[in-house]
Amino acid sequence: MEDFTQRIPDLLERLTAKIRSITVEPAAKVLTILAASMVAGILVIFALVYFFVGLFRILGDLVDSMELAYAIVGGLFLLLGLLLWSRRTAKDTEETTS
Repeated sequence: MEDFTQRIPDLLERLTAKIRSITVEPAAKVLTILAASMVAGILVIFALVYFFVGLFRILGDLVDSMELAYAIVGGLFLLLGLLLWSRRTAKDTEETTS
């Protein structure tokens, strides 16, 4: 009888440990990676905002006009977009039209 009273709690403890290792631990790893990637993404967005603010301020000081600074950066983005658009393959255009 004493063996039976020890086997049941041991069985329940092993069962809960196995269920935890199957469910909780992988979910905790995924949530940790998700949280770290969200923090990294937000920091990258902040860095890009500060980069562009600094770029516009420096360019505005160089050309003495913020409107011209916006036009220059907009023109660069336009040229980059045209370059990327021209480098598309024929397969890419067929997928978008069908």
